[in-house]
Amino acid sequence: MTSESTRRARRSIITMSALVAIFVVGTFVGFRLLFAEAPSLADATTDDSAQCEDATIPAGGQLPAAQVTVTVYNAGSVSGLANRTLINLQQRGFRPGKVGNVPEGITATNNVTVITANQQDPAVRLVARQFKGKVTYVQPTQAQGDNVEIVIGPRFSELRKKFPTSVQVDQAVQICVPVEATPEAP
Repeated sequence: MTSESTRRARRSIITMSALVAIFVVGTFVGFRLLFAEAPSLADATTDDSAQCEDATIPAGGQLPAAQVTVTVYNAGSVSGLANRTLINLQQRGFRPGKVGNVPEGITATNNVTVITANQQDPAVRLVARQFKGKVTYVQPTQAQGDNVEIVIGPRFSELRKKFPTSVQVDQAVQICVPVEATPEAP
């Protein structure tokens, strides 16, 4: 055997040994992850109440979009439309909520449906004014949080080109103001 073939043989042995070691370590780590206990849902979700403080907007004051969280559900056939709509609302200053498919028991209209027990809620009015075309309202089928929930229907057209960024409140309104995380001191 020549010195060149000896070097190739050593390199092949070293390479194969490294690959076997990576395979063994990967298999060990993979099995540990596969059989590890999953985190509870309470750990995986955040508590919105811990991220905001209650505040009151007096009668005649303005409720800005930055104080309104919007959840968008998709009832149409266009994949990703709820996500795109939420991104557009976020660019208008609204706080992003969740995105998903229409909840069971809710019937979507052709354009936009707001799920609310109170159509006169200033946050609901502000969100509804973002959409072009007719906005319909339905009663919630389950308890709602502070989010304004909307359903994008199968014939959703678009958001308005000109839109309000705040709405005047007729009577004092309790809102949850986001609390910015303060960096820890070194």
